[in-house]
Amino acid sequence: MKKQKSIFLYDPNELNAIFILAAIKKLGFKIWPINTMQSLWTWLIDGYYPVFIISEKNRQNFPDLKTYLWLSKAKIGGFIDPCNIQKKDVNPDIQLVLTKLKKNSMLKNTEDISHPERWEKNPTAFRYGKALRAGKIFLKNKHKPERLIKTIDEAITEINEGKQSYSISLYEENYDYCLYILTEVKTKINTNNSPIKFGNKPIAYGYLDNISPWLDLEKLQKDLVILYPFMTIIQYRLDNKEYTWVGSATINVNLIFSIKNNDKNPHGATLKGPHDKIINLLKAEAKSLSK
Repeated sequence: MKKQKSIFLYDPNELNAIFILAAIKKLGFKIWPINTMQSLWTWLIDGYYPVFIISEKNRQNFPDLKTYLWLSKAKIGGFIDPCNIQKKDVNPDIQLVLTKLKKNSMLKNTEDISHPERWEKNPTAFRYGKALRAGKIFLKNKHKPERLIKTIDEAITEINEGKQSYSISLYEENYDYCLYILTEVKTKINTNNSPIKFGNKPIAYGYLDNISPWLDLEKLQKDLVILYPFMTIIQYRLDNKEYTWVGSATINVNLIFSIKNNDKNPHGATLKGPHDKIINLLKAEAKSLSK
């Protein structure tokens, strides 16, 4: 009977897995990106044992994973958690990967890349930690998330062959600018000039105009929800398109403002359209609720 082969499925957003992926490719196994449950269901097939490279915290991005695992049963080859890679596994293919990681400092690189405070003492983790994070920010803002997979492939080739990639170097060089622009943008947001009133509740507002594609909007939004838990509204332009983001830690902004949010996030929504029109709509909703 022909032995079934492991195929390693990874979430492209799991940036800390880069050295694990490089070890897998070096050993001759196949890797395949998955970032939605829809893409995951295609691997309920004969001939391969899917091995998942996904951390415990990121499993929430795959809401039907438990159902998938139950239906798959013996077809699952196992898990590799980038945050707990020394955990033993009965799958011999996974054991090969773990053994490979223990050679040539790849295990230490995998541990250090998820801890930016260690990067200064580890040039390899420093390079790929910076490059992949800056690349993800830039490509997401450019609405080219699929290019992140190509960037990951370029990083894997670099690690395994030692030839530097221009795009990896470019992203690494811009990582510090990502941090700088994030700090600068926060200074433009405060509770002094919000066009929206909601009783006497403090609402933070910032008009950012044209933003840099290196701005980490995801991190900015998370920080603003902490800084201004009741509500924050920011407006910005990106690639000649106008956006308004509304976020709150305490209320369901979709319900309050009758927002149809495709992300199904009750505490944050991004609206696309002319800034004046969006603000007027939000004002009208807020006014009706204040009556």
